[in-house]
Amino acid sequence: MGNKYLLALAFAAIFAISASQALAQTEASPSSSGSLETIVVTSSTRVQEQLKEVPTNITIIDQEKISQTSAQDLGELLFQEGFQVYGYPAGGQALVVRGMGSNQSGSETNTRVLILLNGRRIGINSLDFTGLANIERIEIIRGPASLQYGPSAMGGVINVITRRGSEDFKAYAEVGVGSYNQNKEKVAFSGKARDLDISFGVTHDFRDDYKTGNGFIWKDSRYGNHTNANLDIGYTFLNNHRIDINYYYLDINGNLCPGMTGEVSYLNPVDPGNIDDFSRTDVSLSNAAFSYEGKTEDNLFNWSLTYGTGRNKESGTWATSIWDLDTLTSFVSYNGDLISSVLGLDYSKYVIKSDSWGELPISSMTDLGVFLTTKLHLLENNLIFSAGGRYDTYKNKYETGELSQHAFTPSIGVAYNPVEWLKLRANYSKGFKMPTPIEVFPQSSGSYTYLFNPGLRPEKSKTFEIGTDVYWSFITGSLTYFHSDWDDKITSVEVAPNMRQNVNLTNSEIAGLEFALSADLGQAFDQDFVLKPYVNLTYLTKRKNKDHTGGNQSVEYLGFDTLTNVARTIMNFGVNFHHPGINLKANINARKMWGMISQTWNNYDMGHGMGRNNSFYNYDNDFIVDLSLEKRLWDFEKFGHLNLKAQINNIFDAFYMPYINYPGPGRNFYVGLAWEY
Repeated sequence: MGNKYLLALAFAAIFAISASQALAQTEASPSSSGSLETIVVTSSTRVQEQLKEVPTNITIIDQEKISQTSAQDLGELLFQEGFQVYGYPAGGQALVVRGMGSNQSGSETNTRVLILLNGRRIGINSLDFTGLANIERIEIIRGPASLQYGPSAMGGVINVITRRGSEDFKAYAEVGVGSYNQNKEKVAFSGKARDLDISFGVTHDFRDDYKTGNGFIWKDSRYGNHTNANLDIGYTFLNNHRIDINYYYLDINGNLCPGMTGEVSYLNPVDPGNIDDFSRTDVSLSNAAFSYEGKTEDNLFNWSLTYGTGRNKESGTWATSIWDLDTLTSFVSYNGDLISSVLGLDYSKYVIKSDSWGELPISSMTDLGVFLTTKLHLLENNLIFSAGGRYDTYKNKYETGELSQHAFTPSIGVAYNPVEWLKLRANYSKGFKMPTPIEVFPQSSGSYTYLFNPGLRPEKSKTFEIGTDVYWSFITGSLTYFHSDWDDKITSVEVAPNMRQNVNLTNSEIAGLEFALSADLGQAFDQDFVLKPYVNLTYLTKRKNKDHTGGNQSVEYLGFDTLTNVARTIMNFGVNFHHPGINLKANINARKMWGMISQTWNNYDMGHGMGRNNSFYNYDNDFIVDLSLEKRLWDFEKFGHLNLKAQINNIFDAFYMPYINYPGPGRNFYVGLAWEY
């Protein structure tokens, strides 16, 4: 079914349901930031718990903040929130948290920051997988979460939680246009009839090649189609039991391939000939999940079982890669007043096929993990001790053999709330990433032959953090210090001409501070509006590579001991404004990154003083400032209201590079009409 037909059906469904409901709308007051008692998260233990009980640093992006952002997708939203995002011009955005992550999108097996949809794996680590339609909230665990989620969660976890249908029917539709021939459509609705609930969201986006801050037209940075859709249907029976079907779909046509280099490529701004579509990659993802959850009448026991299956496919000019994924997750929880526990089991299997420069044999990865977390609640639930452990056994299979390994990841933490608005916390946890079949077994790729390394070990991390969260009156803030030891990092080294091998480096050390502060001045002066300045800062005090083995990223090779592709400082700040009396929302956001060392593979200067293949550069980005506005135009009484949305991104036309030699868009505009019910 074409995208236009899909959108047309969605629009028709919204108006049909809204007409049948014919409910009067009331203006919602500005949302407050909540409190440690009232804010509930699910990502830390997989069951609902108060934020006051969580011993780690968790960032929550709620629906109010999502509605005010100028971001088009999850990657842009996290970039605005002060996270380090590797953004390629036409998609393929990957994330780094606390110095760990990946500088390339693709399968989640290749990353150290795990992306989840409603708590389950979907097989992709690209941040542009969701278009922000139908999203309830986003929870980000900073630091290892391998205890809860297993491999690929060394640096953190991003859990995108979609909306469930409720008796309060909601609908949303938006159409808009912008710079570089951009057009966007977004549709979402959710509702409930008796015991059946439904929620649906779809976005479609198109954009031509864009101009960077220094005036270059960035060749092949367009995408011809970017479609995201999510459908959730649930049925509740016997009051405390629910079955659910959730389906997710992604399609990106014209995703710029980040791996190509050479004298004639998209990295040459001079364009010595017609090189349109020289390095194109199409990305598609489909994933379906079937789940059952239940609880006892007194909520003493909860349980859940979910089976998911899907395919992630990347088709490019020179290569096609397919990851088929099957997952099974289950847990049961006990929620006593003194002790609460969660016992869970995870199973995942990836079947991988690639024809990169010649078809490679089919390989597979399987993982089976069992975990147990326990909490002790003392002092009227103001002192919470938590501890747990997880055991994983996993296997890589290739046509030349198979390799089995295991990992144990413990965690222990404490959260103390001396007063209702203050939390003190400390946590120690381990994380791991298992090697992939392509990293372990022999293969040929391009001009290189990769040798077999049966002794390749999983990557491991040990992280200690201590911090505090404040939810006092109109002020919200947090401060965290963390220290991580990163052992056995996997990288490839050249062992002979045209021959490489993946090896483990010895040790890296990362430490730093995370700071966040916001103040609602409207609440402070007892006004009926939100005026909230905010600031977020991540500063790494250490990012040291201790390896001396002569590896590709080692001290001896680089001539320095700083980890590459890890920003020293990232800051964002701005102001949120919402006045229900005049029906106006506004958000201005500024962000900057300092001190990232990266290696360029480009032979062209690009006008920013970098060029020459294999050179390393320490570069900073200028401040990027975005402004978004939303103004009520018309109330339709029983049928919702119409809003005007306007955005100016990169107001000062700054030149910036989320990743070296991949500059982001210069100044650009967007205007749209949004109907909300």
